Amino acid sequence: MKPVKVAVIGHGHLGKWHAQKVMETPEAELVAVVDKFLNVENIFEKIKEQYPEVTLAVDISEVIDQIDAAIVVTPTSTHFEICEYLIEHGKHIFCEKPMTSELSDALKLEELISKNSNLVFQVGHSERFHKAWEHVEKFRNYFSTTSQIKISRMGPFKGRATDVDVVSDLMIHDLDILIYFFKDTPKLVDAYGIKNRTSKWDVVSAQFILPLTGSKAVIESSRNHVEEVRTIQVVNEEGSLMIDLLNHRIFYTVEGSLQEGYVEKIEFEKNDHLLMEHKKFYESITKGNRALVDVHDGLLAVQSVHKVLEFIEGNQGKQGFADPQFVDIEN
Repeated sequence: MKPVKVAVIGHGHLGKWHAQKVMETPEAELVAVVDKFLNVENIFEKIKEQYPEVTLAVDISEVIDQIDAAIVVTPTSTHFEICEYLIEHGKHIFCEKPMTSELSDALKLEELISKNSNLVFQVGHSERFHKAWEHVEKFRNYFSTTSQIKISRMGPFKGRATDVDVVSDLMIHDLDILIYFFKDTPKLVDAYGIKNRTSKWDVVSAQFILPLTGSKAVIESSRNHVEEVRTIQVVNEEGSLMIDLLNHRIFYTVEGSLQEGYVEKIEFEKNDHLLMEHKKFYESITKGNRALVDVHDGLLAVQSVHKVLEFIEGNQGKQGFADPQFVDIEN
């Protein structure tokens, strides 16, 4: 089977990694790197030295007839325009998250893909590829019954992605996890944000309820924290479960007294999430499989981000938290 001919659109911090993963994947061939800044500060020469056989272009239109698929790794504000163009030209798409910056554009992309069902549209929610999820069946009762859930994703300020808020940059990962692994579309109850590093929301906490089980979930995200934290904690009648995604460990309680052995631990290896995403993308193209993270998944994540930000902005300047209310993510 011939390899999928691919263009990487955007060769910034993440785009460089995507280009490398295309090169590492036998099912794909890196045909082009597209970046409007190729002529700035000898970037052209540096990329050409790294990929001498690859076409370099400043606009996707220059190579559109040479490719089967494209990896979109440009600023989120440009995603819709680029994806729309690729769909019009019958190309498969792997679009980094968030799928779009505007909810209206996400809805349009879902409509376009529904009319072009032969095209694969995958969204880059890489947290779905943690090796931790291979152990989910062992803890199914934690995900399917009424629980208290807390998801934390916090880290020191890194100076990246300051053009967007922490909800669009970090919390979106955990909104996707909440929807996907708990098999429910959450309703927003409350949200609160703080701007203490940039002009956008740097620290946000949001509270949800999962209608099917009555579970309550809190997601907290910060890009101005004192240390790196990536944990998922679930408590219910089954016991207590904590998944430490940063240190690749799972802790859970077992029946018995508060003696040695009351808490057990599973350690898991780190996956190459990006490489796995690429392999799934090309597999979907060549075998006709549904994308693991498809356009509807991407839309739900954008809708969730939109509702959280809309809630915070609507209560900006008010003292403390707003009065609790229920907000349907999909409405």
